Amino acid sequence: MVFTKLDAERAVRHYCCVWRLARGLSDVSEKHLSFDDFFAWIQQHVPNALKFGTPATVRNDTQSWFTSEFGRESRPEFLQDTSR
Repeated sequence: MVFTKLDAERAVRHYCCVWRLARGLSDVSEKHLSFDDFFAWIQQHVPNALKFGTPATVRNDTQSWFTSEFGRESRPEFLQDTSR
C-alpha cells in the first residue's frame, strides 16, 4: 500500500502520539523527544506509514511532521483544532 503524501502526514502525526504513549514518554518535555527513536519505532511497527511519494525524502518529511506535531513549529491549518 502506498499512501498519498497527505494521508501519510496524517498517519505519521497520529503515530507520533501512539509512539509517545507506547514508549512511556508522556512526561518527557516535547523538546527532548527523539526523532531518531520515533523513526526507528515507526519503521519497525508501522512501515507502511512511510510508503508515500515525495520530492524530498521520506525521512525529511517525517522529521518535519514530527517537529511540527510536538510544537516546535506551527501545525498546518488543515490539522489545527478549529473548535475553540
